[in-house]
Amino acid sequence: MRSLADRAVPVSEIFGARAATTATEVQNASTGEEKITAIDKLLIAGERTFPVAARAAAEAVETIPADPEITRVAHLAAATGVSVRALPRLFAEQAGSTPKWTIRIYRLHEAARVPSAERTPDYAGPAARLDYSGQPHFTVIFTR
Repeated sequence: MRSLADRAVPVSEIFGARAATTATEVQNASTGEEKITAIDKLLIAGERTFPVAARAAAEAVETIPADPEITRVAHLAAATGVSVRALPRLFAEQAGSTPKWTIRIYRLHEAARVPSAERTPDYAGPAARLDYSGQPHFTVIFTR
């Protein structure tokens, strides 16, 4: 994943000749469901046994949205049993990001749902719940 992070790569570079077949199937599909099925076939056909580190990283990432109490790397480490020092290495090598960034993105997506449902949004509540030092800091990060 590190080699793919932050760059665009032709799908054929990852999936080879099957990518062209899938592209044709997607272009010829008449419904969204048919397009999704074609892409699913491509992804499933390429299914491989993942290294232990890749599985550990995927499980760590999946833990974040499943547990809203995870707002810090230390929380994620406790939830996954991976040390605070090992998580950044694991994420860098397997996910192409950092655990802090990944947690932040999930929590900001959660916070984005709150203001859209309120006429006058309260940013202090989400700031406190998401473990930000204060509303101004949260507002700056949220705005970015």
